[in-house]
Amino acid sequence: FAAVTADLLKNAKAKLDAKMLHLLYVIDVTGGAIFGQVQTSGVLLSASGSQESVSHTSKDTLAQLILDKALSALS
Repeated sequence: FAAVTADLLKNAKAKLDAKMLHLLYVIDVTGGAIFGQVQTSGVLLSASGSQESVSHTSKDTLAQLILDKALSALS
């Protein structure tokens, strides 16, 4: 996970590359907008370059999406 306040995709891609990650979920935390909320919105990035927008999704659903992506990458 990456919480950023500026240049969302640029900073997330830099973190994905620097840490040699396969997946990274990035959220815009400008003004603390996401903290304490039941739902989340952000972008799931992969090392292959794909980007999947996540809009107003429960954190449980997000966890399942990330798990599905990870399992798919391993198979």
